[in-house]
Amino acid sequence: MPRSPPSGSGFLAARMHMGHIWGRIRVATATAATLLGASLVVGGLSAAADAAAPFAASPGTLKFGAAPFQGDLVEQSVTVTNRTGGAAEFRARIGSADRAQGFTIEGGHLKNSLDYCVFNDVLDWGGTASIQLAAGQACVVTISYEPGDHARTSSGLLRLSTTVGPEYAKSIGLTARTGTILAPPGTLTFGDRTVGAPPVTQTITITNVSGQRIELAFSQDPAIDSAYYDEHFTTFDQAGSCVVGGTFQRFLDNRKSCTISVTLATDQLGLHHYNFLPIVRRADSGDSYPWVAQPAIPVSMNGVLPSYTVSPESYVFGTVTVGQQSGFQTFKVKNTSSAPERIGVDVGSDGDTDVTRGADSCGGVLPVQPGKTCTVRLALTPHQGGMRAVFLRLFLREPGGGEWAGTEKLVPMLVIGTAPKYSVSAKSIKFGNVVIDQTALKVVEVKNTSKVDVQVRVTPPTGAGFDLISGTSRCDGVLPRPLGPGETCFLYLAFHPTSLGQASGSLSIDLVDRSGHSIPESVRSLTFNGNGVDPQFTISPTNYDFGNTRYGTAKSVTVTVTNKSGGPIPFDSEIQSASAGFTAVGSGKSPCSPTTMVPSRGKCTYLLTFNPGELGFQTAQLNIWPTGLPTFTQFVGVSGTAFQPGT
Repeated sequence: MPRSPPSGSGFLAARMHMGHIWGRIRVATATAATLLGASLVVGGLSAAADAAAPFAASPGTLKFGAAPFQGDLVEQSVTVTNRTGGAAEFRARIGSADRAQGFTIEGGHLKNSLDYCVFNDVLDWGGTASIQLAAGQACVVTISYEPGDHARTSSGLLRLSTTVGPEYAKSIGLTARTGTILAPPGTLTFGDRTVGAPPVTQTITITNVSGQRIELAFSQDPAIDSAYYDEHFTTFDQAGSCVVGGTFQRFLDNRKSCTISVTLATDQLGLHHYNFLPIVRRADSGDSYPWVAQPAIPVSMNGVLPSYTVSPESYVFGTVTVGQQSGFQTFKVKNTSSAPERIGVDVGSDGDTDVTRGADSCGGVLPVQPGKTCTVRLALTPHQGGMRAVFLRLFLREPGGGEWAGTEKLVPMLVIGTAPKYSVSAKSIKFGNVVIDQTALKVVEVKNTSKVDVQVRVTPPTGAGFDLISGTSRCDGVLPRPLGPGETCFLYLAFHPTSLGQASGSLSIDLVDRSGHSIPESVRSLTFNGNGVDPQFTISPTNYDFGNTRYGTAKSVTVTVTNKSGGPIPFDSEIQSASAGFTAVGSGKSPCSPTTMVPSRGKCTYLLTFNPGELGFQTAQLNIWPTGLPTFTQFVGVSGTAFQPGT
């Protein structure tokens, strides 16, 4: 409110008739800040120049006290002294610096007197004040600062200058910053909270430090009636002593406090936040003063995925026989979030490794409580040799039961499949000398000595004259031969040389998995050799005469065949004769036969018989040859005479 100067005497009274009215010269709009302090700076002159200046201004710095609310004035003064040696008029105005708001020249009086020395006939904002002084007089100029309703800081320039002669001027910098109405309450930061976790409460304290009783109210951004809170929070509750009758508005004495408690929970990922916006005004101001906004109080909660750990994070089952199950390994899964969580478990196979799940507690319908542990027990059965990797897949379930994206953990499990144990009765076979076009046979036994089922595979033999032939319980075949634990099968290996000389060959035996792949380290190699030789043998006698033989009676003689070959030979025979009285059959301890092998250096015998069926001299030939080799035939010449007594 402008103030009229009282009546007085002297130079000021003499100026009254000129219509100059003392008053406040306002130069900027009010701000919402509360002044803690302001400084006045006089600059630009050396000591010598300052001594010769037409006026002086002091002190160099002004300190303002606190002014919490709009309408409160904080005043300080600067003294301007006339050094011209005569009466003089000086000008004073506040310039338009950045944020030059709230500063006013209130007026002034003579030092040591109540006579006014500041005059102006302009009362509008930004006017110029006139300082009128006699020689040597000093004027105490009052400068005020009034807080506004928004700005936090303010600054400006107070300019003093001469009115006649060469201009002399000084600029005084003015700065102001806000005071404090409410002690900084901090923030309501809930930090990372697991979505779906129980509600949590935080409280802050609001303290009035303005120096007087205030009225306190709050709004929220977004507005409290918006859908934001329902969309982001499953629990949203606000209470505390700052609440009166369900509304955040109350009176608060100086140095007194009230509280705001906020309880939140969320089922949404991401950062959720809003602001409390406190506003204050004097408690005794009614509606005559506006509300003053205070710094916002941020409230934030970051919804994060639930967390859990698994131990061990990987596991090596070591070496396990193909087809055999390993021992069980227990994996412990701990809920490290702040809410009960359902643990999902997924165990699968790579097609060559079976995963067996034992009795455990993870993956059920019931959730695992915070800080508690469930278990998964697994065993692996490799069906292929070598290193195999399968994974235990864990995840958390959403409240609706589906998999919670982003919660998957993979636990690698390694197993090394090794070949089951089995035996082969021979590693190599020597057939020795075998007469060409004859067949020698060797039998090899294969036995499953492991505790699991196996499949035996045999490759065809290599080498001229070698072959696998039919027999009981053969190992070889179109498909691998299955063998249970302790069971056996056989290889019937034949050598049938068709030419003279050495021959060799080999075959391999291995175990295959259920996909038909060979199991590493299961291969066995069987080698063999033999020598094809010509048949060599002798017969005794080579000629035989039965002499006179009575008709109707029989005479016999033994024919011995000796095998001189390096290998066994069976022998075949026939009688060539025009007479039917000669016969030959295998006989004795080693009868000769087309199917009986006579070993090298061994013998077989025929019983050659003459039983004439007619009279007279008769002849025959007993032909003997290695079975299948008629070109090597030897013979026994036979004769005899049949007679009839009395003729």
